[in-house]
Amino acid sequence: MNIVNDDDVLVVQPVNLGQSQSGGLELVAAGRIVAGLDATLSLSAYYKEIDASNPGVDGTRSTIGYEGKAALNWRESARNRAQVNVEAKKELTPQGYIRGSAAVDVGYRFQVRPNFAVSVTASDVFASRRNPLVLDTLAITGLETVRQPGRIVFVGVSWTLAASKEAESFEYEK
Repeated sequence: MNIVNDDDVLVVQPVNLGQSQSGGLELVAAGRIVAGLDATLSLSAYYKEIDASNPGVDGTRSTIGYEGKAALNWRESARNRAQVNVEAKKELTPQGYIRGSAAVDVGYRFQVRPNFAVSVTASDVFASRRNPLVLDTLAITGLETVRQPGRIVFVGVSWTLAASKEAESFEYEK
């Protein structure tokens, strides 16, 4: 919930909604494009209605929202994999809505040994991840854009302790 105090400072605090209803359609497709290249696509469109009178926002709000995700997975060899993810969405909030935004993330994984891999991922490679928040209440009207502070690069290693396929299966004794 957003409150403007006596010093004209916006105070943001989470509060549970009184009621919400939504319904929509989700489409998912996945498959191989060519040998070594797979794709996954997920699209959701929905109508959402919320009643936020318990946190002090008057009236019921509704909108058509959407979320779309796409991933390309490339397996160049048994040891090299790469992935590109694209995401876009628009969603309703008690004080307005978050306008559509889109972002691209990429990752690469190199399998050094059967039980050891190194991966590198980069978040928001085009610096396009923004959350334009439209505020529309009796006390506040405006547009605020929240941005990720910058591109983030993660480097990680994974080490599997199981030495063989047989050891990966674990069952408790009865």
